[in-house]
Amino acid sequence: MKGISRTMMTMAVAALVGMLCASGATLLRTDGASAADEGRVLRHIVLFDLKEESQTVDILNTIEAATYQMAEDIEVIQHIEWGSNLDFNTRNDGYDFVLLVEFASIEDLEVYGPHPDHDVFRAIVGPHVERVLVVDYWGKAK
Repeated sequence: MKGISRTMMTMAVAALVGMLCASGATLLRTDGASAADEGRVLRHIVLFDLKEESQTVDILNTIEAATYQMAEDIEVIQHIEWGSNLDFNTRNDGYDFVLLVEFASIEDLEVYGPHPDHDVFRAIVGPHVERVLVVDYWGKAK
């Protein structure tokens, strides 16, 4: 599936955004509204296509540990998850792993982006990444 065209990828991302909107999510707002004030949460989803040679137990455990360390070190993170694609899902276009991070506001996402502990995570995972896809959206708080 690595040979998917840019058009197909664009269509897939558009379909994902459409599903998110249909489920009650809204596109990323720029007004800085706090999710806590409106019962919403800002979700930052990162899909990873890791290099085949990097998909060892040791490397994956290191990345997972670094993920959860970010939650302890970056105070604006409300919730964080790391997971792998289920084998029966063949529509993943080679993206095998997902990072989900939740924030209360756009400002919190902006703090997270350049945060030194996020840089540590990127330094750990970066050498193992073939491709990455990022989606940010407002969703309903649980």
